[in-house]
Amino acid sequence: MLFRSQDRVRIQFQSGRVRLVEFEGLPALRIDMPETLLKFQRRESYRADSSSLTRPVRCRLRLPTGSVDAVVVDISLGGVLLAGYPETVPMKPGVQFDDVRIDLGKAGAFSASLVVRNVSAVSLRNGMLSRRAGCMFIHLPPQAEALLQRYIMGLDRERLTRGVGN
Repeated sequence: MLFRSQDRVRIQFQSGRVRLVEFEGLPALRIDMPETLLKFQRRESYRADSSSLTRPVRCRLRLPTGSVDAVVVDISLGGVLLAGYPETVPMKPGVQFDDVRIDLGKAGAFSASLVVRNVSAVSLRNGMLSRRAGCMFIHLPPQAEALLQRYIMGLDRERLTRGVGN
């Protein structure tokens, strides 16, 4: 059983014998083409990475004291991964945000409710710490779901056209 990761999706396959060969003057491993590939994601919905876009997806959270913006790192029909929000935002598992505005740029925008599922901190290449919150959509309206599905499919087509993630 062998594993590989592509676009943060684990790919599992089974192969026969592994052979040591030479490729372009260097040692390499060679296997026969697997008959089947299994792709695994931890989510029910495909998630699209929106962090590399020239105009990042934005999320406006409404708080009792006003509104704050966060960057959407990735997005799916199930929810979003948020970063770049102020420390004052009460990001704790179970906290719900209503009337959240997700701005998909030229594709449009929609409002929904989110509940925080997990919170973590990630060290960036520059040594700074980035707080992240995985949030789940609650009762995503059908119009918003259709808009989001079209947006995700468009991102995926664009990614495949550019050859990113392969």
